[in-house]
Amino acid sequence: MEKSRFLKAQIYGIKRRSERKIRAYHRYVREGKRRVEREKAEEIIGMGGIGKNSEKY
Repeated sequence: MEKSRFLKAQIYGIKRRSERKIRAYHRYVREGKRRVEREKAEEIIGMGGIGKNSEKY
């Protein structure tokens, strides 16, 4: 009885831990995508010559 309860708790803990890892990874990926989009937008704006940090081509 005790052993099975302990195992259940262990498995539950592992599940929770992996869930947190996955969530953190998703957040990281989302941030990365957002960063890439922002960089693309900055490139386009830079070509247009609008904004503070724009190089005039």
